Amino acid sequence: MTSDSWQDILSDSDREVIRRGKWGQTAGFGKRPALLIVDAQNYMTGIPGASDNAAHFPLACGEVGFAAVEWIAALQTSARRHGVPVFQTRFIVNPDADDCGMFHRKVGAGIGRGENLYFDGLLVPRSSRRCAR
Repeated sequence: MTSDSWQDILSDSDREVIRRGKWGQTAGFGKRPALLIVDAQNYMTGIPGASDNAAHFPLACGEVGFAAVEWIAALQTSARRHGVPVFQTRFIVNPDADDCGMFHRKVGAGIGRGENLYFDGLLVPRSSRRCAR
């Protein structure tokens, strides 16, 4: 099945429940909004202009990620300008990958993946539009 929208898979009954329950209403930002930036790190994007991103950052999404980082940076700047707190997370594991559980089995952390994945001590989280390593 292919679809341009998740709504295409809803039955008439599903749509009625959503309408009757008033699900999907705009809630606004509340009284104390915050911006949470999750895992905006080189291992997820690579480094703009680098010719060897696929080799050094095998999980990187490249150009799509670079564009996303630009939007994230704009959101972060705007949030800070308006006094909205900004929180950034980063995903790191021990270099021996003994603390990443099933994720290690899923992606083969460290097994032929190089040093630039998400290992502690090897990452610099992004904090601006400039990509750091």
